[in-house]
Amino acid sequence: MERSILHVVERVIGPIISSLAAMEKRPEKIELMQLELKKTNDEAGKEIMQRIAEVRYDVVQELEEMTP
Repeated sequence: MERSILHVVERVIGPIISSLAAMEKRPEKIELMQLELKKTNDEAGKEIMQRIAEVRYDVVQELEEMTP
């Protein structure tokens, strides 16, 4: 009898413990994803600023060529 009760308790509590362990890791995963997104965003921002600088340079060059 005790064995069957213990078996039932293990079957019920086992998945709960597994779920709690998985939930514990979720904040870490979310934090890592946020860091990756921030890095990607920062890199994209740098690329955009570089492209703006290139376009600005091209516009200035064209204006200088147009000026007599």
